Amino acid sequence: MVYVSNIITAAIAFPFVAIILTVPLLVYHYHRYGSLTILRSVILYSFMFYLVAAYCLIILPLPHARWSLI
Repeated sequence: MVYVSNIITAAIAFPFVAIILTVPLLVYHYHRYGSLTILRSVILYSFMFYLVAAYCLIILPLPHARWSLI
């Protein structure tokens, strides 16, 4: 249940990260290929959500110090 809060954090941060990272990539793909398909956009958005969720699951749950080193 500890990881649920991290996934919720990723879901909250996702729209901001999607705007910052995905829009320039979509513009690049449109410029390069001349068109932009819905499938390409969905794949890119889902990959960005995967990256944000992985970041939140790996970086955010920093371990608490249970034992102190003497």
